Amino acid sequence: MVLGRLAFGHRGNALPAALMTITSGFGWFAVNSVSAAFALSAITGGGTVAWLVAVVVVQVAVAFFGHNLVQAFERLAFPLLALVLGVGAVLVLLGSDPGRPRRRTGGRVGGFLLTVGAVVGYSAGWSPYAADYSRYLPRSVSARATGLAAGGGLFLSTTVFMSVGAASVGAAAAAGSTRTTPSRTTPACCPAGWPC
Repeated sequence: MVLGRLAFGHRGNALPAALMTITSGFGWFAVNSVSAAFALSAITGGGTVAWLVAVVVVQVAVAFFGHNLVQAFERLAFPLLALVLGVGAVLVLLGSDPGRPRRRTGGRVGGFLLTVGAVVGYSAGWSPYAADYSRYLPRSVSARATGLAAGGGLFLSTTVFMSVGAASVGAAAAAGSTRTTPSRTTPACCPAGWPC
């Protein structure tokens, strides 16, 4: 990351940047690709491996052409993703039953603290990425406004979707689902009377 140059210098940043690329870049690429492949396989009934290959090819093609294509793609994808994720969130929240008794699987305070740590770490870990995007902004843009926009956007999006993710457990349980692949439980999460 460009921000690492402040602490390590231009050449000194090579090792931390390489480690970050391996752990974060490859790691998140794999997580996102596999999650998308499971979801697309569940929706279409197609093979998971075939969808994984398709997702990877699309991601690599978009990344190959660089920052400007990513920005153009995000501008086009945002309205569609906002609609799909918004409808999905509403369906999950309507289908969730937070009062439904759950089977205790162990881990009380420790599991809760680990989850909170992961949530805070996830949000805080993405905040420095604003530095990579802010280098394209004009110098007249306020550094404080850029930081607040990055932090606020992360807080809002992660809070909403982690809450919906937690509610999806209740929605799946209320629908009687015992499946272990989250993307395959989506149709069962629909409230009665909703076309899913």
